[in-house]
Amino acid sequence: MSILGPLTASMPIPRDDSGRPLISTLENLTDTAINAGATSVCVLGNAAEAPYLPRSVRRRAIKTVTEVSKNRAVVLVGASAVAGVDAIANIDEAIQHGADGVLLQPLSHYPLNSQEALGFFSDVSNIIDAPIWIDNSPSLGGYRMSVSEVTRIAQFKGIRGIRDSAATASDARQRWTKALNELPSRASLRREYGFAGTSYGGQALIEGAATWHATLGGVLPEHFGAITYLITQGRNQEAKSLQRNLTPLAILEEKYGSMRLSHAIGFLQGHDMGVLPKPLLPLSRAASELLRVSLNSFVIAEDVLEATRTAASERISQREQREQELLNGPSVAGRHSNAR
Repeated sequence: MSILGPLTASMPIPRDDSGRPLISTLENLTDTAINAGATSVCVLGNAAEAPYLPRSVRRRAIKTVTEVSKNRAVVLVGASAVAGVDAIANIDEAIQHGADGVLLQPLSHYPLNSQEALGFFSDVSNIIDAPIWIDNSPSLGGYRMSVSEVTRIAQFKGIRGIRDSAATASDARQRWTKALNELPSRASLRREYGFAGTSYGGQALIEGAATWHATLGGVLPEHFGAITYLITQGRNQEAKSLQRNLTPLAILEEKYGSMRLSHAIGFLQGHDMGVLPKPLLPLSRAASELLRVSLNSFVIAEDVLEATRTAASERISQREQREQELLNGPSVAGRHSNAR
């Protein structure tokens, strides 16, 4: 059974002009994403955001998301760092505050080679006892892992899944198919392979990937939730049609980055998104207008939205019931028992 489920929504961290997190906005975004169909949520999953976040903000964001998600959705926390010792500290903090797993990649201002990248994961996984998802986001970490490198790392202790990246749906299919074929049979059954592509994540789900890591899912939960719901119901043609409507957003995301785009989308949706950390500037007026037009053109049938919300509500109720049964059992199970 999948730990993260088919849809992981990445949560932005809105901040005011003094750098403090806007907790009420983050709570609302997280709650809305779960109710709209996110089976898991990821906070601090954007490695490019890390340099702008002091540890106090990281800690507050993790606590907020885990509290809202408790017994309702799985929580993944980004723990990527330049040095292994910092990654270990990030992982300890995440698990201490209720995370079910962590997303990890080496960050470097210098080009990494294969031995260095693998060494980073080996060092961390040998020390930390926590469920780890490999994050292969070369535009953020500075190093693109080959399929062979991913499969080697996937066999390290504690590795439970992969958030991979690809250029197209076809490239994604080739990567995850090759990776699972290269893994020993027992390991392939226990590793969740997912992708973060806005333009092709739904297609990857249709073709067998375990999870769509939606980088804009925290601010557009109904869009990603509806597509994912249709796929789980076998309504693939409808899902593909909605997926194609995400193409303009994927182009804007590629050009401006998910931090800027999430901030702008949240603002257009009526949320208090605060300000971007300096020196980042919001989208230009022209780019904001393109974004507004793209969002207005994305129409989801009301019956699909209602069915998506109903399915999410039923899933949440079942999860809450399972958690209660664990608490009432002969031994008290920890919050992370389902992720280990």
